[in-house]
Amino acid sequence: MDKFNYLRTSLRDDALLHINPIQVSATNYSLAWSTLESKYENHKLIAQEHMKALFATSAMRAESYEALNALLSTFKINLQQLEKLGQKTSNWSTLLAFMLSQKLDAETYRLWETHHASKTVPTYEAMVEFLENHCSILQSTASRSADDHHRNIRAPIIHSTVTSEESCPICHNGRHNAEQCIRFSRMRIIDRKFLVRRLGLCLNCLNSGHFTADCSQGTCSKCGQYHHDLLHPYSPNQNNPSNMQNFAQDPRRPQRADSQSRREPYT
Repeated sequence: MDKFNYLRTSLRDDALLHINPIQVSATNYSLAWSTLESKYENHKLIAQEHMKALFATSAMRAESYEALNALLSTFKINLQQLEKLGQKTSNWSTLLAFMLSQKLDAETYRLWETHHASKTVPTYEAMVEFLENHCSILQSTASRSADDHHRNIRAPIIHSTVTSEESCPICHNGRHNAEQCIRFSRMRIIDRKFLVRRLGLCLNCLNSGHFTADCSQGTCSKCGQYHHDLLHPYSPNQNNPSNMQNFAQDPRRPQRADSQSRREPYT
């Protein structure tokens, strides 16, 4: 009787109408359950709904922990349900890897291709493993960026210009740093990020010799996250080289005497 009453309170609309004529009793519970199974236990339709969910999953617009975690969860949940229906999803590796790659934002997809770096067909399992690790990194850095933003909210950080005594790591032509490099300013923001990572530069100050997590030169003045203004997703400097010079010469920005100086809170 308890199971029957619980079943009735869990149903609504057409499902509830199908068992309403059945008298509530201990012996009639099995009848009510079999009635619902005959109506709704349609494996074909259920499998179709899970496949639709996979194909209809929205693609990531930008690199973020929330978007990547939601994408991975959608694939996992629907594939698990398909497995319960008897579908051998382990044989779909190539198809699933391609489908998942099409849902990634450009930055995450570039990082995956750099990581894979092989002419062999990638497996779905290998891609998921990489994306789960990347998701953990995004979660950690997002948490730190939020903490830094709260600490610096009363004193916004403005990136200042560095006068470097060494040749530019980007163009290797001239005694300026990446922040002042015209070639760097002409790149798309996504290409800037990729190049900075490839050269081993700090994402926060564009200098070498330390990791981003160890950088003490403040955060992005636009969003408070741990990256340089020139790597901000919506930076106005993306395709205008003249803006790079204005960025370096802005009188509101504190200037530094040498390459060893650090960005301090602009008060």
